[in-house]
Amino acid sequence: MPKSASTLSVPPPRAKFDKRRDKLLVIAARCFNEQGYDAASMRDIAREMAILPGTIYYYFPSKESLLVAVHQEGVRRILAKIEAALAKSSADPWERLSNASAAYLESMLGVDRDLCAVIISEFPRRHSKDLRAELLAARQIVDDRFRNLVADLPLRRGVSRSLWRLALMGQLAWTHAWYQKGKQTPGEIGRRLVDFLRRDSEN
Repeated sequence: MPKSASTLSVPPPRAKFDKRRDKLLVIAARCFNEQGYDAASMRDIAREMAILPGTIYYYFPSKESLLVAVHQEGVRRILAKIEAALAKSSADPWERLSNASAAYLESMLGVDRDLCAVIISEFPRRHSKDLRAELLAARQIVDDRFRNLVADLPLRRGVSRSLWRLALMGQLAWTHAWYQKGKQTPGEIGRRLVDFLRRDSEN
């Protein structure tokens, strides 16, 4: 016997769907960061959204798919900020890297902080092989952008570009663990980290 109209689950209109989905990503990111992915439940996230737990499944079929979407949105926002900064940069490779690093931190430590922190905090954890592969594929886009920027630098002979890049990316990524608003802005910190590494590695 078919279900009555009152018991059918009808997805919201597309515009409303997209707006609520975006809000859901932000709230899920906040819950994942405050409680940890394993501890945060779909019920917790639904409560923060002021919706029924089952409503989340209109948007994401599982908690893992929600984590992937949060991770991908964080990467998208970081990359958009980086590309905007590079579009305004000169051809000087040090300026381009410095501006990209500043943009990275402006996104990660600014309004996108919860979304971007998930990229750092959840990737090293013991998720399933398939989930880790999805998270890695998303973050690889940003890694490749920095790899290309570092490849253009006039580093002195003998300096490992791979280790140099990893050192910079590690310093940038973990600022979310200690950063507090103060005298230095996220952009200033990003530029200073590039300067620190530049001093002993330039031709």
